[in-house]
Amino acid sequence: MVWDSIDKRRFLRIEFPYTVHIRDGKRGNFSTYTEDISIGGVRVVIKEKLKISAIVDLEIYLTRFPMICRGKITWIKEKQNDFLEDIPFFDIGIEFCDLREKHTLLVSKCVRDLEEKKNEGSL
Repeated sequence: MVWDSIDKRRFLRIEFPYTVHIRDGKRGNFSTYTEDISIGGVRVVIKEKLKISAIVDLEIYLTRFPMICRGKITWIKEKQNDFLEDIPFFDIGIEFCDLREKHTLLVSKCVRDLEEKKNEGSL
């Protein structure tokens, strides 16, 4: 199965490993890194399979201080683990639910800055 969600994206995304802490009231807390991020949401990889439509609390460290918001799990895809056989990982798409305007501007600036560095070849 080929994942073709890139064609369905509404916002420019950039791949960069920002630290993320995810809190799910039923499953617990997870720490990971972003696979990509946009003003609409974030993609992460974790070892737990969360439920689609679940609402999670997020702390994303785009700067020294965390961006705190809520997100909704919109899709999940099992991911092959090249290092640990028989231990699945899950690619998880999380849509931001309640980004404050200052956080929307911060994410937008980070995405823009990283895209410019990528285009210049300095990333």
